[in-house]
Amino acid sequence: MISNSGHDEHGRYSGGAAGDQTGGEWARINWYSRPWNVVLRHPDPAVGGLIAQLAGEAADNDRIGYDQKERGMFWIRLKQAGFFPSAIRILCEADCSAGAAAIVKAAGYILGDGRLQGVSPDAYTGNLKSVLNGAGFSALTDSKYLTSDQYLLPGDVLLYEGHHTAINLDRGSKTTMAYSVEAHIAATAAFAKTAKAGKYIHGDSHSIPPCADHITACDRGAVARPLWDLGFTDQPRGGITVLNMEDWLVAHGWKKLSPNNGLRRGDIVLMKQNGTSKPTADWHTFLVTDVTVSGSVTLINKYDFGSTERIQAGAYFVGTPVNQWANRSVYCIFRWGKSGTDENQPYTFAPKDVKAGSTGASQYLATEILKAYDIKASNKNGKPQDLELNDRWTNGDMCAMTQWKLDRLRQNGVNLAKGPYGAGEIGPRDWESLLSSGLPFRALPVPDKQKQGPSVLLAQRILRANGYKGEDGKPIALDAVFGSNTAYAIRQWQKACKRTPTGAMTYSDWKLILKDI
Repeated sequence: MISNSGHDEHGRYSGGAAGDQTGGEWARINWYSRPWNVVLRHPDPAVGGLIAQLAGEAADNDRIGYDQKERGMFWIRLKQAGFFPSAIRILCEADCSAGAAAIVKAAGYILGDGRLQGVSPDAYTGNLKSVLNGAGFSALTDSKYLTSDQYLLPGDVLLYEGHHTAINLDRGSKTTMAYSVEAHIAATAAFAKTAKAGKYIHGDSHSIPPCADHITACDRGAVARPLWDLGFTDQPRGGITVLNMEDWLVAHGWKKLSPNNGLRRGDIVLMKQNGTSKPTADWHTFLVTDVTVSGSVTLINKYDFGSTERIQAGAYFVGTPVNQWANRSVYCIFRWGKSGTDENQPYTFAPKDVKAGSTGASQYLATEILKAYDIKASNKNGKPQDLELNDRWTNGDMCAMTQWKLDRLRQNGVNLAKGPYGAGEIGPRDWESLLSSGLPFRALPVPDKQKQGPSVLLAQRILRANGYKGEDGKPIALDAVFGSNTAYAIRQWQKACKRTPTGAMTYSDWKLILKDI
C-alpha cells in the first residue's frame, strides 16, 4: 500500500473545499505504476518506519484534503499539532510533494534529526529528489524498485520527477532483513523519541504496525515495534507480547538463556511475576543497552516502556538494578545468535552464485528445485531428458535454468535473464525466485514453527526431487502446506538417513538435507 495525495473531491488539482471530502483526496491505495523513475530511501529503517506511520496517519485523517494552491497549510497545521498528522483537528490542504516533504520534516523534529528538519515544506516534484538527497536519502533507480512494490521498504518515497510522488507504507515481499544488536538499540531509541513526542499511553496496542495507534507497553516498545521496523513483520496483530515472546524470539534466531548467563548489551530480559510459572499479562520485559558490574552489584542502562510515565519521560533509564521490583524476578534472557545445537533454531543459509561448471551444495539445491517442477534438460539430439542430481552445474542444468527464467518472464513479466548473470546462471535475484523468499533464507522448524510457507515448500521440493512420495503413494504436492503426505515423506527421508523418523524438520535435519550450505 502507498499513501497517495492526488486530487480534490472533483478530481481536480485546486478549487475544492478544505479537508478530504470523499476520503480519497489523500488515501491509502494499492501500489500502481505512475510510472515512477526514482525511489528515495532513508538508510535508517526506524526513520523509514516513522515516515510510513506519519504518511498513513495523514491518509486516514479526513481533515487533510488536496489543493495545490493551499498546499502550504498542511505543514502549518502539522507543526501546530505536534508533528503527528492524526492530531490535526483543523481542516487543511496539501498536495503530493508538499505532503511528502512535510512528513519527512516532521519525522526530523520527532527524532531530533537536523538534516530531516531542514527539508523545505515547499519542495515540489521537480526538486524533491535533490532535497531528499541532501537530507541523507539514497536514490534507487534499478527497475526492481520502480516496477512493483516487492522490493520497497516502509517510508520509501516514490517519485515521478516533475509529476507526482507518494510514500510507500509496507515492506515488500522480496526485501531482506539485516538484524544486529546495534540496529535494535537504535530502532528502540527512535521509537522512544516517537512515543515521547506523541504522548503515547501505556496499554495493549492492536494496530499494524505495532504502536501506530499511539499505545505501547514494555513488550511493544522494546521488542515488537523496533523489530517490526527492522523487518520482522510476521508478528501477531498488535505485535510481540510477554505472552508469546518466548516462542516467537526462539523461532526467529534468539537464544533463550538462564539468568545465570549474565547480561550483555542488546539482551532482552523477561521478568516473571513471582508465584507464576507461565507468562501472564503481569510479566515484564526490557532491552538492555549497557551493563556495569561492581563487586556483587550489577547495574544496567535499559529501555523500559512499563508505564505511561516512563514512556512520556523517554523510556530510557540509567544505572538501575536488574530487578528493581520485589514482586518480580528474571525468568530468562533472550540473546541474538543462532545456535547450531538448538533444534528449535532456524537454519539460515545464503546459497552461492552458480555458473557453468561450478560445483557445490548450492548447485545441488538448484538442481533439486528445478527437478521438483519436472523441468527438463536437452540431450545432444535436442530431446528432453531428466536432470541428474549432482553437485556440478552442467550444460543440462543451464538449459533447465534458462527454461525457469523464461517461465518466470511469461508468468509475471520478470526478466531474470537481464543483468550480470547469463540465462543459465544463478545470482541473488534468481535464488530469490527459486526459493520464493528473500536472502538469506531462514529454514524454520517444520511444522513446529511453520505449518505453511516457504520453509514447508522448500522441504517439499527437495523431497519430491529425490523421489520421496506421500502416504497416498503420489509425489507430494508443492503447495507450501504441511500435511500428512509431507510428514510421511519427511519420515521416509529420515529413515533413509538413519535418523529418528519424527516427520518434522528441525535445525539438524535442515543442515543435513541442504548439505550444510
